[in-house]
Amino acid sequence: MAREENMILPCIKRFRDGSYLSEVYASDKNRRHTTNAIAVRVIEYALEGAAGAQPLDRLLTTILELKRAPAVIKEIERALQKEDQFEREGQEGKVLFPIRIDDFIFAGWKHHLKANVVNKHVGDFRNWGDAAAYKQVLERLIRDLWAEKKGEGGE
Repeated sequence: MAREENMILPCIKRFRDGSYLSEVYASDKNRRHTTNAIAVRVIEYALEGAAGAQPLDRLLTTILELKRAPAVIKEIERALQKEDQFEREGQEGKVLFPIRIDDFIFAGWKHHLKANVVNKHVGDFRNWGDAAAYKQVLERLIRDLWAEKKGEGGE
């Protein structure tokens, strides 16, 4: 993660591309008891020459298999279908939690699913260089993910 300097991300499995499998926990208590983990792929990188860049930053994704990365649209479709299924069954359920790292989703993305995606709360990670702003949006995303996992709704 770019600014959560104290985030503990142990390497569970190293992938051939240098990234690794880790787990994120909602609290220190969950970490100590190894309960309620979310599996993530950690990609470490350096932004050399960028003002305010850390020596080593980390990007987290729940796309654990690189071969799935080109299929993001298919995953969006599946997530929206699952949400529709929950609604038809009279259940609450959020599956898609979009994030924003640039303006592409709003200004550049041309797709028939765009309205479905941007109608949701889109976590704004564009100010990742501002530690306080980054922490605030990250905490909101984690809170929404855990709330949904517990069946409490997301937003």
